[in-house]
Amino acid sequence: MRNQKLRDASLLLPVVGVFLMLPAVLRLVSGKRFIADLPSVPTFLYLVWIVLIVGAAVLSRKLLNAEAPIDAGGTKARHTDDGPANDETEE
Repeated sequence: MRNQKLRDASLLLPVVGVFLMLPAVLRLVSGKRFIADLPSVPTFLYLVWIVLIVGAAVLSRKLLNAEAPIDAGGTKARHTDDGPANDETEE
C-alpha cells in the first residue's frame, strides 16, 4: 500500500509542476511586484523548479528504499549512494 502511495505521488509531482507554471497561475504572481528586490514571476518559477527537483529527489529515494528486495536473511536491503546495504550490520 505504501509503494502505491509513493508511486501516485511521483506521478502527481509533474502534474502539479505543470499546473503551477500555467499562464493563468503565472498571472496571479505577475505585475510590478518584487520579492526581495527580484521580479515576482522569475522568482516564482525558480522556486517552483527547485521544489520540484527536491521533491523528485526525495520521492526517488523513498521509492528505492520501499522497493528494495528482501535478502536471504529476511532483512530488507536498503539502497545507499555506495550501493545496496542491509539494515542490520554483520559482526
